[in-house]
Amino acid sequence: MATARDPNGVNSDDAGVGLVRADSSVSIEPESLTPDENQQAIQACLEDASVELFEHYGVDILSKEQVEPRSTPTVELVAVISAASDLLKIGIILRVEQELLEEVFPIGQGEKTSERLCDWMGEMCNQLMGRLKNKLLLYDVSVQQHIPAVLQAKEIEVILPKSVRIKEFSLCTDVGDVSITWTLGMSEGLNMTLLGHPPINNNPAHEGEFIFL
Repeated sequence: MATARDPNGVNSDDAGVGLVRADSSVSIEPESLTPDENQQAIQACLEDASVELFEHYGVDILSKEQVEPRSTPTVELVAVISAASDLLKIGIILRVEQELLEEVFPIGQGEKTSERLCDWMGEMCNQLMGRLKNKLLLYDVSVQQHIPAVLQAKEIEVILPKSVRIKEFSLCTDVGDVSITWTLGMSEGLNMTLLGHPPINNNPAHEGEFIFL
């Protein structure tokens, strides 16, 4: 069993959001968001990013009712990645059933050896965080993405301070399932402002690009 620890998670108080209409001089006063509302916005971004990632590789996301019962699934690899700013810390633990991981393995990358599947698992997790990072820009939130780690483990225990929030959700496909556990630490002063479009960046990071601190 592998254990992931993050002793640096911090809690949050309230945050604010301010909107200004592009076609009017009238400004709207900032509306206070609770930590729960911030969390819901980030989870919605992560869920959308997850669906888009697997659909990009030709896998349809289905409801549980659409998936036929399968034999006991195999999960041999677990990928972990984090991203952070001064006010926000996000961690993702990605589990992909072996059959699905092999299904989305890129054509032309050679034989599906254990080593290559391990590398691909890390890249999938990296791309997922990259997609989430891009979506957070719509809320005027910028985080630095760290390098993923891949563990060979069937289960992983997450041990974090009580101040760090832990959530989990799953995606179903006709090939295999995806399980995503994510952690969230927010500091006082985090302001998530919903923008009409992401801020201009003359040197944007590509999806899944490694960013070193």
